[in-house]
Amino acid sequence: MGKKIAGVGLVLVLLIVGVVYYLATNLNPLVKSAIEKYGSEITGVPVKVADVSLSLKSGEGTIKGLTIGNPPGFKGKPAFELGEVTVGIDIASLGKQPIVIDKILIESPKVNLVANAGGETNIDIIAKNAKSYGGGGKASESAPAE
Repeated sequence: MGKKIAGVGLVLVLLIVGVVYYLATNLNPLVKSAIEKYGSEITGVPVKVADVSLSLKSGEGTIKGLTIGNPPGFKGKPAFELGEVTVGIDIASLGKQPIVIDKILIESPKVNLVANAGGETNIDIIAKNAKSYGGGGKASESAPAE
């Protein structure tokens, strides 16, 4: 009986180690995918990220090439483009109040404001979509299928 319990315990420990290893080695693509998926859901427009680089050891994270597309009916460049954003957190402050942010670096932000014939802008639509999503409802404009 004791050997069975030890065997089950060993299997559980190995399973936990395997999950932690998978998450640690695949963290960057998982975060990139989450930003694109949930960003698109919340804004109702396509959200794309070129690269994500996170370091759990140093507490620093960088997102490169973030673009937020236009709602249907708006043409041209994406509504928002961001070359790079880096945030550094003092990992010793995690779990305490306040959490200390050592660095915020934003490079090459661009907002491309476009108005339609009714005077509503692409940013207005994206903001309405986000507000609607935050209120528990789905976005009023859906992201175009790719």
